Amino acid sequence: MTMPYPPLLEQSCEICRYSEQDVPTMARCRRSAPSPLPIDNEILARWPLVLPTDWCGEWAPGEEGQ
Repeated sequence: MTMPYPPLLEQSCEICRYSEQDVPTMARCRRSAPSPLPIDNEILARWPLVLPTDWCGEWAPGEEGQ
């Protein structure tokens, strides 16, 4: 039996399966591959930083017990 998704207002990065919480105020979105980011004359790959209250159109429920 599949569980229905919560209402859109409750689909936040905080409870998304693709979000990795680094600190209480920020998370990394790991939905897609890291993006290139120029830092000090180097190009490094980084996942986007998001707020736990952010959301997008590709939200997926986190694993049970997460």
